[in-house]
Amino acid sequence: MRLRRRNGHNFLFSMGLVGPISDYSDWRGVGALNNSDRRPSLRFAPQLSPWLVRDPITDGSGESGADLFARSFGVCASYLMDGIKMVALGKRLWSEGVGTAWLVFVGCGSTVLDTTGVLQASGALQMSLAFGLALATGSYAFGKISGAHFNPAVTVGLTVAQRFPVRDVLPYIAAQIAGAIVAAALLAYLASGRPGFELTASEFAANGFGAHSPADYPLHSALIVEFVLSVVFVGACLLVVVRKEMATVAPFITGACLMLVYLVSIPVTNGAVNPARSTAQALFVGNWALDQLWLFWAAPLAGAIAAGVLFSFLRGRADSSPVSLVDGQGDVS
Repeated sequence: MRLRRRNGHNFLFSMGLVGPISDYSDWRGVGALNNSDRRPSLRFAPQLSPWLVRDPITDGSGESGADLFARSFGVCASYLMDGIKMVALGKRLWSEGVGTAWLVFVGCGSTVLDTTGVLQASGALQMSLAFGLALATGSYAFGKISGAHFNPAVTVGLTVAQRFPVRDVLPYIAAQIAGAIVAAALLAYLASGRPGFELTASEFAANGFGAHSPADYPLHSALIVEFVLSVVFVGACLLVVVRKEMATVAPFITGACLMLVYLVSIPVTNGAVNPARSTAQALFVGNWALDQLWLFWAAPLAGAIAAGVLFSFLRGRADSSPVSLVDGQGDVS
């Protein structure tokens, strides 16, 4: 019997789970024999397990079984809550990615897959309406899960206005960019089936200024339009968020606002106000689109920051929980 016990101890010791065998060990696991039992006991390595305590009989420096249970239960509960938060964040990021992909696919697809010119009145209206309706439907579908930002500028604006937690900003932006790239890749695949289509020669609904503006507008015009329209759009989203009585019509309000923004900006920059949408198209066009991409990050984010600061100054109240464009509530903070 003693030989089997010693062999079992040698196996545990070789795994690094216990220390040397001792007749009078002062380190014991839960349920170990007390010192009145003179049989050999195993000495567990204390740095390997949170379940080990000093033997109060030996030196009086230990904690009671109730204290140990409470501490262990607190550790387990903490890990459980962290796991729940990670699952909730993953669900929100998935919703943001899918929603952004829907927005880019419908909005940009309305012009990429169409052979009519974007400068025609019907073409500009078609693209604007597509973006507006895509945002409205996506907000109804995912608003209560992720807040339906679908735009890094909206996420930054809500954060500056203290309506969104800072820790979730980068994950949200990464999910939005990933969703937009997936949508652009699908559009590139579909458009490549059209006879005579060349991705490098096509503007692929990319944003630009100067020679790459639909109406040849220069840099300063594009910068002002993108900044001003970003302030307006992000400001509208912030106002909708705090007006809970408008919850049922909030997606249509933000969708209509985006449609108006695109009606104005399409002749100037081909419609942006969304860095994720601009980045996805620029990655596939390359060359000049990547060279001019900086403006379509700088102007919308600057406008979003300005809208957030102005909103905070006027409202003077903070709420950092994830907010929704549908009902002002997020899923999990």
